[in-house]
Amino acid sequence: MKVHSHSPDVTAAYRSDFRAEEKVEIVDRDIDVDEYGASVTIIGRSQVPFDGFVRVVLTPEDGKAHVFEETADILTSEKEDTVGIIWQGVPKGDYNVKIYVLNSEGEILDSHETVLRVFEPVAEATPVEESPSICFFTVLGIFLCAGILSGRKRK
Repeated sequence: MKVHSHSPDVTAAYRSDFRAEEKVEIVDRDIDVDEYGASVTIIGRSQVPFDGFVRVVLTPEDGKAHVFEETADILTSEKEDTVGIIWQGVPKGDYNVKIYVLNSEGEILDSHETVLRVFEPVAEATPVEESPSICFFTVLGIFLCAGILSGRKRK
């Protein structure tokens, strides 16, 4: 900012550094963690669009941590998104759960901690095989055969 005074003839300059930042929060009352997965609601707290993801880390008392990530919608001030994560390959046991909201550079913007007890192991998801589809020519062939057979019965 530059200020000029006419009487007395004085010019003063002021400078203030400012950097707009992404701000997003986890809505603590809207977190659901169970043996099947997690549901985390986040809300934007700035006009700078949030473009990032939610990371959930399950750490057992002894063993390797399980990390799950899901991309969130782009959020601005007061906009909400609920991110759903489904566990895969999680064995039975007790876990410390840490939930992080990270921007695209990997900077942690908010976090939440809780615990989880899994009573039954969660199996790995297997891809579903697609059944062969019926094409137009197959359907046309069926109708032609039915027409020919019904025509022969009439004679």
